Amino acid sequence: MENLLQKKERRQLRLAEFLIEKDDWLTFQELAEELGCSERILKYDLNHFKETFSYFKIESSHDGIRLIFNKNKGFKNIYQSVFDSSHAFQLLELLFFEENYSINQLADRLYISSSSLYRLINQVNEVLIDYGFQIETNPCRLTGAENEIRYFYYKYFFEKYTILTWPYDEIDQPIINDLLGFLIMVTNSKTDFAYYNMAKLILYINFNRYQKKHYISIESQSLNTLISSLSISEKKIEYFEKKYRLKIDETFIAQIFSPFVQTAYFFNYDQLVAESKINEEIAGRIQQIEKLLQHVSKDNQIKLADNKNLILELYNSHLLENYDPRSGYILYDRNTLFLNRLKENYPDFYQSIRLRIMEYRKNTGLNLIDKNVNYMLYTLIVEWEYLLPQLQDNIEAVKVLILSNRTISHSYLLKYILETEFPDLLSVDIYTGAILSVNSLDKLDYDFIVSNFPIPDLRNKESFYIENLPSKNQLSQIQHQINIIQNKDQQHN
Repeated sequence: MENLLQKKERRQLRLAEFLIEKDDWLTFQELAEELGCSERILKYDLNHFKETFSYFKIESSHDGIRLIFNKNKGFKNIYQSVFDSSHAFQLLELLFFEENYSINQLADRLYISSSSLYRLINQVNEVLIDYGFQIETNPCRLTGAENEIRYFYYKYFFEKYTILTWPYDEIDQPIINDLLGFLIMVTNSKTDFAYYNMAKLILYINFNRYQKKHYISIESQSLNTLISSLSISEKKIEYFEKKYRLKIDETFIAQIFSPFVQTAYFFNYDQLVAESKINEEIAGRIQQIEKLLQHVSKDNQIKLADNKNLILELYNSHLLENYDPRSGYILYDRNTLFLNRLKENYPDFYQSIRLRIMEYRKNTGLNLIDKNVNYMLYTLIVEWEYLLPQLQDNIEAVKVLILSNRTISHSYLLKYILETEFPDLLSVDIYTGAILSVNSLDKLDYDFIVSNFPIPDLRNKESFYIENLPSKNQLSQIQHQINIIQNKDQQHN
């Protein structure tokens, strides 16, 4: 959907992404080369950031520039600002809430002319072709595949708003909460914070579309028989039906809970296993997932303590690729940014699991679309218990030598501080010899040296000068060097 933004806006988004992803000082030359623009344009973009966004600042020094967010802000705030300022996204949001605008009414809401609105609709429709729906005019409304429309807005509202915001004034939250409580009760599904609010968003959008008489095709209506278990009081049902002029029946429940009543979706592991005993296709897919996990475990020398939940989540992940708002994106590609950081820290592991996921999807007839592969990768990583600690344990500790010309006790103090700040990352020794030279330091088998006096540049290793106790900035520099060394070691191995 970036094509709905102006060229300038796309470039500025890439600039912000690059600054955040690198999380370090970057020169104007490096940024200009990455973005394919001149340093003059780059400085214009940075000035725009300073004037427009109050929740982060651009710091500059002789090392270059870097982006620093306020402590309670982050990348999502940038995208929220883009959504708010874009006529294209304002149009799409207005059409979700109200689908009977005339061109003149809609132009007035957007504060643009009717001719400009026609051009905007044509521009948006060119992009929406890939999303399976279009905007019709007079009245202005969304038409096309209902499942695609719903999935688009799952992602849109998930990206634009936080769970602390309820922008849907035409529907009472308590009613949605009651319906969600019913889903949780009858399915015995997990009710953690993230799951609850993701399901709440899906349920609201489904309710909104159903209220406007837009229906999705449901292959399986497995919840229909549970309508009698509806845990909303008769008084609430009567109030609900009167206020919204809707009947709470089997069709209503199936439409509202559409992602969760599709064929072959399972709410718990026992349900999945029971069905696999009578369904060869499901049994075969479970075997492929188990094979995938065994390969990943062996490839990376990591253990899988309890694979039941992981198997369930991986099985369900391909079913939710066009339903779960976390499986795709409109502008903010969270899964790719997450995986890029993982790749930076554990490059070998990343390549290993990506190959295994691709192999699994080929063997089971699933597509290799990047967003779907990344969603499955993300699912595997976050659902695998104690994964990252095991990966970290498998990385060989960085070897550090400490030199102090004050006292041996000062050397031990520095050793204690570094081991405390970077547990399990460093193997720290203290130099106890009497004779020292630059040439001998270069030959010592250490990855870098920490000293309380300046050391001339060495050919084969870095050195860090810490006069007394390390500052936060010095510790940050050491962490950066640890990352560089560990990444090189992984790539070499």
